[in-house]
Amino acid sequence: MTKDQLAAAIMSINPSAAVEFLLSFDIRDLRRYLEHLEMTREPRGRNSIWLRSGDTPAVAVG
Repeated sequence: MTKDQLAAAIMSINPSAAVEFLLSFDIRDLRRYLEHLEMTREPRGRNSIWLRSGDTPAVAVG
């Protein structure tokens, strides 16, 4: 998918996301965010698994 296609898919799930904001991210981050949004659409439970990628911290302090 292109950045524009990823942004459109994200906005179909999260309409509050602005296209200008989304396009400021690289394609890898947009893919990751879309995958995360798609996982949130599934029912939670024993079979619902989302794995944080190893290159992101579990806790961030700003």
